[in-house]
Amino acid sequence: MNMMSVLLGATGLLLVAALILSFGSMNKNVQDGPSQTEVTALRSEIEVLRAAENELRILRHQKINGSPALATPDVAPYVAAPSPDAVTTTVELAAENTALKHELAESRSETLKQEQRAETFKDEAGIAWQQKIESSD
Repeated sequence: MNMMSVLLGATGLLLVAALILSFGSMNKNVQDGPSQTEVTALRSEIEVLRAAENELRILRHQKINGSPALATPDVAPYVAAPSPDAVTTTVELAAENTALKHELAESRSETLKQEQRAETFKDEAGIAWQQKIESSD
């Protein structure tokens, strides 16, 4: 046997071992399944989304009919209301979002004022230099 055959054989064995280990870890992950915390988080997110969907259906029904509606008949009876913590968090995030939008608008207006002021200073400096150049001529 020459050295090339030994190297090719060793490379082949390494590839087979890697394939076996990869397949084994893939099967292990399938058997373990998702953790309980992931399942709980997904269920709570589903409940929030269903409540939002229910609210949108009600608003759509009100907009179409022009009258308030309590519930639509196609809503599943197992739709649970979001937890008070989720509602509080949503309200807090909405308030923070509004405050940030207001702050952004103020920053933009301040930036616009500063840009106008800088443009004015640039124009004044140009006029001053032009007068200085004309007086030296």
